[in-house]
Amino acid sequence: MKIITNLIELIDNELRISHRVIAKETNIDEESISRLIRKHIDDLEKFGSVGFQIQPRKDGNSGGDQPKTYYLNEQQSTLLLTFMRNNEIVIEFKVRLVKEFYRMREDIKSKQQIPEIAYQDFDFDNELKSLEKYEAYSNKMINFLENLRKRNKIDLYRFNNIAKH
Repeated sequence: MKIITNLIELIDNELRISHRVIAKETNIDEESISRLIRKHIDDLEKFGSVGFQIQPRKDGNSGGDQPKTYYLNEQQSTLLLTFMRNNEIVIEFKVRLVKEFYRMREDIKSKQQIPEIAYQDFDFDNELKSLEKYEAYSNKMINFLENLRKRNKIDLYRFNNIAKH
């Protein structure tokens, strides 16, 4: 799991954003965002499964609910943001997030269309010289075979005896 930007991550070949980033960027506490996700989980999962990762406790205690980090795809995060009350910070984040998802999709699409070819290990001049040598050798062989075909059987018999020695 590599972070692509400070907002979006690529997880299992899908662009996603964590609820913790949403909380930070909208200035809303993480637990409120987490509750909002759980409250609307059925609606969010109409756009795919809501991914999550269980986090280790910071206090070292065990038992009870382990803290989760939810990871939402583009449609899920957009829908979640519509459930939030609009204020200047939320609206500004909505605009940035839509732009970032679009930019990341275009970036990935452009990288898929341009195959990376390693030309640095290929010596064009040397390969061209090899092809020219092969062509010259092939032409000599063709001429030799044509000359053999033109000869009579006695000459071919003599050539065969010479070739054996």
